[in-house]
Amino acid sequence: KKGPFGYGQQNFIPVTGQLAYQINFENKSTATAPAQEVFVTDTLDSPLYDLKNFSFGPVAFSDSTFYPVSNTYEFGMESDLRPLKNAIVRMTGQLDTLTRIISWEFRTLDPITRDLVTDPLGGFLPPNLASPEGEGFVSFSVELKTVEHMDAISNSASIVFDLNPPIITNAFLNTFDMKAP
Repeated sequence: KKGPFGYGQQNFIPVTGQLAYQINFENKSTATAPAQEVFVTDTLDSPLYDLKNFSFGPVAFSDSTFYPVSNTYEFGMESDLRPLKNAIVRMTGQLDTLTRIISWEFRTLDPITRDLVTDPLGGFLPPNLASPEGEGFVSFSVELKTVEHMDAISNSASIVFDLNPPIITNAFLNTFDMKAP
């Protein structure tokens, strides 16, 4: 997980209006099959986040980047992989303002039935033998409420490939330095 880079281990930054984050994922080169489904979850549990000013940013996989409509709490879009692969990738995202959970889903669908593909090798995200073929990311931005000098925000996310256990990202930390040195 990446966010606003600042100074030192505590990532000291001055207060900014919007904080932008990106969560990267990769189907490792040692994977035995392409990923058919990828689920990314991030909880904005800090009360310093102002969810009224939230926006999904670009989402991507392999060499394709997609741009959800800005300033919405949910989106859905599809990418047709034919003729290279007989599949469609459905990408969705949602911010639940009550639970403060952001979720993204990538699902590989059969283009005719619109069900999940049944071919175990039919996933949208191949093992990453030649970067960026097995890589992807999701992103978002969120505004801050009023912060005080030395307030801090630390945040991590969860990534699930198919039926595998969750992978927890690093915790990205920012500390707000509002006083001149």
